[in-house]
Amino acid sequence: MTTKKIMIALAAAAMFMPVMAQNVVPTGSEAEAIARRYGANPGPVVAASAQYSQLPELAREFVNRHYKNVKVVKVEREFMDNSYDVKLANGVDMDFNVAGQLTSIEASDDAAPLSEKVVKDVLPSKAFKELKKLHLQKNVEEIEFKNGRVYEIDTRTVSENEYSFDIQENVFRNI
Repeated sequence: MTTKKIMIALAAAAMFMPVMAQNVVPTGSEAEAIARRYGANPGPVVAASAQYSQLPELAREFVNRHYKNVKVVKVEREFMDNSYDVKLANGVDMDFNVAGQLTSIEASDDAAPLSEKVVKDVLPSKAFKELKKLHLQKNVEEIEFKNGRVYEIDTRTVSENEYSFDIQENVFRNI
């Protein structure tokens, strides 16, 4: 969560704190009245729950291809960065852009690393071959596509390693 999102979330939580203490969820004009009373404006909506069926087709195809038998526990539409966040019951968290292209995939710390099949499917062949040469293809914790130019890969090893590949598939190791 970025600083801006945290600040908006804190402002919204502070505004509704007196009402939330009473286990009442304000809606519509009631929420507006609370905003007037406390002099607060909840600001723009930064994220909202979404249905799996609302994901772009390309994103649904990716999830179905690699995680067909895993329950989708949460789909969230991120308005600030125009993306979707998908969380699975096995601890995998994926981000997709509005076109449905995967922008990041991460296995939580208490989940198994990403499967070799997923890693191979997501990465360019030269990047995957480099990981395989280093015997890391089964230890990938996170893959993130940065600015359309670089793949950033975090691995689970005795010493945490991060590898970056540019779009020409040149490797850069960051420790």
